[in-house]
Amino acid sequence: MLARWSRSTIANVEVGRQCAPREFWKACDVVLGLEGALLAAWGRTDALARRLREQETEAQIRQLLAQPAPGCVCRELHRLLAESGWSS
Repeated sequence: MLARWSRSTIANVEVGRQCAPREFWKACDVVLGLEGALLAAWGRTDALARRLREQETEAQIRQLLAQPAPGCVCRELHRLLAESGWSS
């Protein structure tokens, strides 16, 4: 393979069954001669996906904070905050 990725990986990425890292998109960009266009598109898509995950986490935190505070809510809130990179 010119891109040094397996045929199955390429096929899975093409149909959306597998997410590929930046290195995959960079290699494909070079092999296809796209002069950075594919890598730039991946960067925009990755940034949007990251923001969506952040928004989902924020929504989960807001939902937990709006609920009455049984003991397990604090542990769940701390877990979500830690996963989001927020420090206590």
